[in-house]
Amino acid sequence: MSPSKWRLPSSPQISSTGVITYASAARSNSVRFSLTKNSTTVTQTVLVTIPAKSSVVTPPPATTDAQAVAAAQAALTAAGTFKPVEGKDSNLVTMAQAIVDKSVSGIQISIISSANSNVSSTGSITYGSTANSGNVTLKLSKNSTSASQVVSITVPAKAVVSSSFNVKNYGAKGDGVTDDRTAIQSAINAASAKGGGTVYLPDGKYMVSLSTSGTGLNLASNIKLELSSGAELRAIKTSLTNYRFINMSNVSNVEITGGRIIGDWAARKPATSEYGRGICLYNSTNVRIHDVEISDFIGDGIYVSGNSSGSGGASVKVVIEDFVIHDCCRNGISIISAKDLVIQNGNIYNITGTMPKSFIDVEPNNNTQYAQNIYVKNIKGQNAGGYGYMFGFGHYYNVIKYPCSVTFENCTGTKMALGLYNSANVATYEKTNPALFDLKWL
Repeated sequence: MSPSKWRLPSSPQISSTGVITYASAARSNSVRFSLTKNSTTVTQTVLVTIPAKSSVVTPPPATTDAQAVAAAQAALTAAGTFKPVEGKDSNLVTMAQAIVDKSVSGIQISIISSANSNVSSTGSITYGSTANSGNVTLKLSKNSTSASQVVSITVPAKAVVSSSFNVKNYGAKGDGVTDDRTAIQSAINAASAKGGGTVYLPDGKYMVSLSTSGTGLNLASNIKLELSSGAELRAIKTSLTNYRFINMSNVSNVEITGGRIIGDWAARKPATSEYGRGICLYNSTNVRIHDVEISDFIGDGIYVSGNSSGSGGASVKVVIEDFVIHDCCRNGISIISAKDLVIQNGNIYNITGTMPKSFIDVEPNNNTQYAQNIYVKNIKGQNAGGYGYMFGFGHYYNVIKYPCSVTFENCTGTKMALGLYNSANVATYEKTNPALFDLKWL
């Protein structure tokens, strides 16, 4: 049909051309349209409710500098909490200026102080991994007159692109024969180039070789590596004794979940090593590993550390939960340098190759590394060749730089012990440095 044509309205508030007039009170109006196509015409009546005319009165313009500053304060108060949008808003001063300029001219805005860590002293807004609310104190000035104004701002968490990247679309076969390392890495790189996303492995056996430098797959920030329940990532047998099958270095907002991640130790026995690691975290933040089975690595199932150089730094805000780790040579999980680490609801068994052969080993390599706010709960262990659970703080002994806080709760299994290292046991640490050590076995 052709565009609708007006017939005469039944209310004077709507003209024959469709112009609406607002009155002092709301009113419902019937309007009749004619709908025409070629020589055929029908009519249609609709009900239109027109609200009352707004009673807002525009305040008189400010005539003095003090009045202008007061008007700016009133405009910011009326605006309420600032809620910036990623990709649109990058500076609080700019946002506040736009609001004030609609009410009064000539006001200069700057920041006196910020209690929101995502808003800098110049107003620059940073979008982080979590939302952050806090007040910012602004200075409003016109010529020699100025006043402060406190505003609230809630900076939302940085958005992670929800795109899904199926590794088979990048050439992965998952046939148990083909080396899929390049294809899977291509999917990871493509997701990273888009700002993040889910790299998905459907059912299959994905064989992954190790580079000459000993790396299998390199994860990037804002990546979720998701394996289906029938998917396996398998290391192709190598002669290397030092490798990182899945590597995370200086990344943030990463998740690994599902399926099985399998090393090459079963194919190399009786060879042993300390350094063939399954999942490695170096100086990374906001990482979650869950609902996954990890096995057969010639070192540790999971390795959590700071700088890859071995000095300083820490992996921060890491959660490892609802997992199974078994048949690894050195440790189920090694904690070298970490802050705010939670490990819970896991089964670890058959850790039998190289000392300390522990289910979980907390063991900083030097006194520049951290063991802060580490909480381990509900771990079921079986068949550890060495200490089941180990506090290994020999490198901290008498040269402690950072407070330590480690708690094990409801952790069971064979050969449980608070481990010894350099003839300095836990009781000695706590007695010698009571303010620095908070080690608990509950």
